[in-house]
Amino acid sequence: PDYIRLQYGGTIITLEQVALGDDGPNTTNVLGIVSFLVPQGTTAATFILLPGHTPNTTSQATIPFQIP
Repeated sequence: PDYIRLQYGGTIITLEQVALGDDGPNTTNVLGIVSFLVPQGTTAATFILLPGHTPNTTSQATIPFQIP
């Protein structure tokens, strides 16, 4: 499913691998693991959460983070 992307620098990439629990219709708080491949040395990135897979969402959300 295309619901999350990762941005680092000027590059946006899609999921490399995903493992989710029961993510059926009308479920919330589902735990899972997503993985992205980024170049070695990447220290800052942003998760981009796409609309459409969460009820009543119409815009994307972003979560910036640092890798020590």
